[in-house]
Amino acid sequence: LIFSPRVGTPAASLDGQIPKEISRERFARLLDVANPISLERNSRFVGRTLRALAEEVGKNDPNQITFRADSPRPIHVVADKSTVGEFKNIKITKAETFSMNAEIV
Repeated sequence: LIFSPRVGTPAASLDGQIPKEISRERFARLLDVANPISLERNSRFVGRTLRALAEEVGKNDPNQITFRADSPRPIHVVADKSTVGEFKNIKITKAETFSMNAEIV
């Protein structure tokens, strides 16, 4: 993430701060390398069935529930909100850069 100095912290008052333009450009270059790797790693799960915990109603879609398996990747599933707190077997149907989609099996 792009560094944002916090008032009152030692780092905020250090000399030699990197200009925001340079910081943004470096972060963009990092994402150019990291995003394809993340997508490739998530793509390995497509077609697999996992046991996962339904954690919460989706932030962007109230018809989706966010599940988590043995990794920090969020897995989005169209499901009833009553599944929150339950373990379900889900099959990964699509990989995204920072998440996956699945269906309950």
